[in-house]
Amino acid sequence: MSDIVVISLGGSLIAQDSIGLKFLSGFKNLVLKHKNKKFIIVCGGGKPARLYQDAARTVSGARDRDLDMIGILATRLNGELLRGIFGKDAHPKVLYYPKDVRKTKQRIIIGAGSRPGSTTDLMAVQFAAANKAKMVTNLTNTEYVYDRHPKLKGAKPIKKISWCEFNAKFHNDRKPGMHFPFDPVASKMAERLKIKVMIAGPNVPNFEKILSGKPFKGTLIQ
Repeated sequence: MSDIVVISLGGSLIAQDSIGLKFLSGFKNLVLKHKNKKFIIVCGGGKPARLYQDAARTVSGARDRDLDMIGILATRLNGELLRGIFGKDAHPKVLYYPKDVRKTKQRIIIGAGSRPGSTTDLMAVQFAAANKAKMVTNLTNTEYVYDRHPKLKGAKPIKKISWCEFNAKFHNDRKPGMHFPFDPVASKMAERLKIKVMIAGPNVPNFEKILSGKPFKGTLIQ
């Protein structure tokens, strides 16, 4: 297992109708436990981002760029929350650009959105590429990628899939606030760079299995 762990942390695990205190507490303890690893944690915007984006759409039909900026600021708020939770154990600033990681010495780095048109999934892949990591873990509110929307009857979990199959099956034109298993642009970049993505749910012991290289509950895309 690589000493550099890159995580695309779904905003749904940070904040929904309330802050995900139980998950965040367990997540922090696990990261602190693995002292031999460097963590780059890129935070998503989650429900708060979509609430504000929906309000902007409803009131004025806001442009995609404006909706993206709303989402970016939500990821940065989540990033500041996570940075505050880790305190002195993390780099003192939330980072927005992969190149900035090279200047840091701390082993826990929090990232957030940087520019319109770029999701935090894409940023996680870019952070991985910039730091020569060959894997990204996407922690989200569903345990697997499913062959259709997980709320639809008969939806089946996918435990392993190639990038070629994944990109053919889940190709979508990106829109601000859109739900997808893993951002289509990020998926194409990961395929090109031969970066694996492990998608797993909010179960912290399951995430520890990923860190330890053990069989885990989730979807492997490679």
